[in-house]
Amino acid sequence: MANEDLQALSDDIRTKLGISDEVAKKLSQKTALNGSQDIAFTIPIKGGAGQGGSSTKTWWKTLSGYGVVIAPSGGSWHLIAKQNGNVFIDRQNVQAGQQVTFTTGTGFNTSFEIDATWSEKADTTLQVKLHVTY
Repeated sequence: MANEDLQALSDDIRTKLGISDEVAKKLSQKTALNGSQDIAFTIPIKGGAGQGGSSTKTWWKTLSGYGVVIAPSGGSWHLIAKQNGNVFIDRQNVQAGQQVTFTTGTGFNTSFEIDATWSEKADTTLQVKLHVTY
């Protein structure tokens, strides 16, 4: 199919869906964005276990990068990360300062959940830093 034919088909679909030129341009700009971001977050740990999560628009991007446990410095962690309910990280014996790498594809909206189990059966706050490239 020639580029002109693809453009005509795209325009036809956009028109039938009621998407204006302005909205189409904004969507195109959003999905064309590339970059990276550092994200710090905490998860309250009670009796050695806890979970956290968030939801965000991810615009069908592939996310890759790494996470690092910042604190506490003692013990080890079993970390399970899920995206829309699907596990993409399941790592045991993660120590503070150790990088846990990941790559995952996303949809338009994505929900992330992290289950954390500490080797110590105590209360603490898990501090994690993520470096994400998209």
